Amino acid sequence: MLIQPDSQELGDKRLSPAEAVAREREELLEKASKKKIQGQEELEDPDRSAGPRLYYTEILRRLWKLNPEFRVEDGKDGSVAIYRPKRRDEYDWEQWDPMAPTKWRWDFEYVTGMEKGYLPEYSHLLLDSSRLATKEVRGWRSILIPCIESRAITYRGAIQEFGDPANDQRSGRWFEQLQKYMK
Repeated sequence: MLIQPDSQELGDKRLSPAEAVAREREELLEKASKKKIQGQEELEDPDRSAGPRLYYTEILRRLWKLNPEFRVEDGKDGSVAIYRPKRRDEYDWEQWDPMAPTKWRWDFEYVTGMEKGYLPEYSHLLLDSSRLATKEVRGWRSILIPCIESRAITYRGAIQEFGDPANDQRSGRWFEQLQKYMK
């Protein structure tokens, strides 16, 4: 029996196991770096979410004061989903299903969600060993932003119920995202 060596396995073309792992890790980190979100460095700081914490039921109580038509449903893994009634122009009649088991969803639009428990004022991210975000620790101001953007509540009402954010580094995203609603 004749065994012919593979030319790819000769010389130093083949990496040692440690070198192969290092090269693979570099390639994965390169791919992963493209998955980072804009401004992630700011969100990586857990001190960012220091400040007043509110229990989720208190957030809901204040939201219901601003819009009693909000609908709240239990979500996955100890969270709740917040829905607002659809406006007349938001119905897509091609998707009407009279046999759907949850007919209320036809009349409501998902807005946001939050974990059950105490929420910090501002969000921050939890990271893995490659410095990629694995989870958002959602802040209650992050709950208000989509409520305002979807016109379920007004900016003025949010400030009335939840207070003005301090004008500091942490509130930059708040003002940036809601600038056009601040009138």
